[in-house]
Amino acid sequence: MKRRIHLMSMGLILILLLSFFSQVISVEQINETVIYVNDDNISGPWDGSINNPYRCIQDGINAAHDGDMVYVLTGRYHEHLLVNKSIEADQQPHHLQ
Repeated sequence: MKRRIHLMSMGLILILLLSFFSQVISVEQINETVIYVNDDNISGPWDGSINNPYRCIQDGINAAHDGDMVYVLTGRYHEHLLVNKSIEADQQPHHLQ
């Protein structure tokens, strides 16, 4: 009987821990900001939104905070990049031009 209660307690603790960690992961994903870059936006405005993406990748990196995503649309970018923070980067697949 004591063993059964102990196993039930351990199972409950495990369920609570898994629930807690899944909530932490969900909150981190929600707080991620996506910053867009598109070299076709030559006249601005530039705020990194989907409608007003930055023209240069470095501008997107500079605007990003740790954990943000910089999404680079297909184009020609000739720049030297300095990444001094923990960000994610992704690009538009070439076939979606």
